[in-house]
Amino acid sequence: MKKIGIVSCYYVKNYGSMLQAYAIQKLIDNKGIYCENINYVKDNSINQKINNFMKLLDKNIIKVQFKNIKKKLIGTFKKNRYSRNFKIRNKKFEEFEKKYFKISKPYIGYEQLKQSSDDYDVFLLGSDQLWHPNNFYNHYFTLEFIPKDIPKITYSPSFGVSNIPKRQEEGTKRYLNRIEHISVREKSGQKIIKNLINREVPVVLDPTFMIDKKEWDEIQPKGRIYDQKYILCYFLGNNTMHREWVKKIKEKTGYTIIALPHIDEIVKSDEKYADIKMYDVGPAEMINLIKNAELVFTDSFHCTVFSVIYNKKFCTFNRFSNKAKESTNTRIKSILSILELENRLVTNYQQCEEIYNEEIDFGIPNKRLKEMKDKSFEYLNNALNNSLK
Repeated sequence: MKKIGIVSCYYVKNYGSMLQAYAIQKLIDNKGIYCENINYVKDNSINQKINNFMKLLDKNIIKVQFKNIKKKLIGTFKKNRYSRNFKIRNKKFEEFEKKYFKISKPYIGYEQLKQSSDDYDVFLLGSDQLWHPNNFYNHYFTLEFIPKDIPKITYSPSFGVSNIPKRQEEGTKRYLNRIEHISVREKSGQKIIKNLINREVPVVLDPTFMIDKKEWDEIQPKGRIYDQKYILCYFLGNNTMHREWVKKIKEKTGYTIIALPHIDEIVKSDEKYADIKMYDVGPAEMINLIKNAELVFTDSFHCTVFSVIYNKKFCTFNRFSNKAKESTNTRIKSILSILELENRLVTNYQQCEEIYNEEIDFGIPNKRLKEMKDKSFEYLNNALNNSLK
C-alpha cells in the first residue's frame, strides 16, 4: 500500500491552520490513498540551537514571536480570565485534532525526521503560510529533510508576502529546485518562484475551497450555536477602528455582535465592542458560526474563504498596513481578485459604508470558484499519479 506523508501545520491552535490541514488530509482520503500528518517534535540539538539563533537575527521574526510569547505568558502564568478562557478554547482545538487528524509516530529531532523517508512513498506539503520567511530557518516546510529520490508535492503553500528577504534567496532557490511538483496559493508566490528559478507553477485553490459544502456541514454542530440574528467578527489584528466600525453596523441593524477574541494576540479593544465573546469554539464550531451569521467582518484569509463557501455577506479588512514588512495582505487580495470580489476588501474607512450597503451577487464568484476547483484538481491528480507510479 502506498503511503503519503503530509507536512502541514495541523497542530497550530488557529482556526484557519487546522481547517486547511484537515481539508488537505480529506482530499487525499477521498482518493482512497493512505496518508497521515508528520509528527515532527523539535529537540535541543545543536542544529535546532543554530536555527533559533538565526531567527534572533531577524527583527520581523522577533516581532511576531514577541506577540506570541506575551500572550502565552499572560494566559499561562496569570490566574485570570485570559488563562481560563484560553484553556477552554485550546481544549476545543485539541478535541478537533484528536477526532479528525491521522498523525504519524513522533520523529524527535531533525535526524529522526530525516529517517521518515523510510516510511512514506511520497511527501505532500500542505497549504497555509508554510513558506513564510519566518519558517525558513526550521528547514522543515522546505522539505529539505527528504532525499532527492523521494517524490515531493506541494499543494497551495503560501509565502504570505510579496517579496522574500534577499538573504533567503539562495536557500529558497535550493529547496524549490528539489521539489518535483509545485503549486502555490497566490499569484505573488507564482511570481516569486518565476523570478528565483525561472519556473512556471500553477496557482491553485486553498484546500478549504476544495471540500464540498456538504462535507463541511458533516463535521460542524447540527443547528445554530446562537439562535438570534448576529454579526460574526473574527479579527486577528489589533486594529481598533475595525471594531468601532462594526459597532456602527450594529446600530443600523440591531444584530448581536459575536466575537472570537484574542486569537493571535491579546487586544484590549476586543474586551469592549462585542455583545458576546465566545471561547468554547473549535474549528467545527467556527464553521457553524460563519454559516449562520447575517454578516461577517474579518481580517482573516480563511474566515473570508468560508464566507464565500457559504455565500455570506462579508467585509474583509486589511490586517496590516501596506508598508508593514510582516504584512500578509497579499493572500487575501489574491483570492478576492481571482473570484472577482475585490470590492469586498476595505482599504480605507471611507469605503466601509459603501461596501456594507452593496449586496453580493455570488453568481460570478461561484462560477470562478468552480473553474479554479477543476484546475486545482487537475494539478493535484496529475502530481499524485506521477508520484505514485
